[in-house]
Amino acid sequence: FAYYVGKIEAAMLQQICTWFDVTKEKSCFQGKYWVNKSEDDFDIMFKTVPSYLVQLSLINLTRLGYIDVKTDCQFYDETVRWYSLNYDVLFQALAEQKKHIVLHSQDQKI
Repeated sequence: FAYYVGKIEAAMLQQICTWFDVTKEKSCFQGKYWVNKSEDDFDIMFKTVPSYLVQLSLINLTRLGYIDVKTDCQFYDETVRWYSLNYDVLFQALAEQKKHIVLHSQDQKI
């Protein structure tokens, strides 16, 4: 999957899953789990990646529909956002990639 979506993006998806498992700062809203993290939290987790690439990767994941991002307007802090995974979109993308791999491997056998 990292081959298709990007290494940084795939690592971010995995990190969000990990935060769901280990953090107490999660909540259920609109039938989905959300975790709140700041830009600094992502920069700390991906300290070997330039900050602008971290932000660009988050934008890419949002545009692809793999994650939802919301700002907590109650605190008016633009750096803290809530993140949730769109499992339906992710599973559909994985299924399409698997189908592509199978078709590609069949073409090479011919």
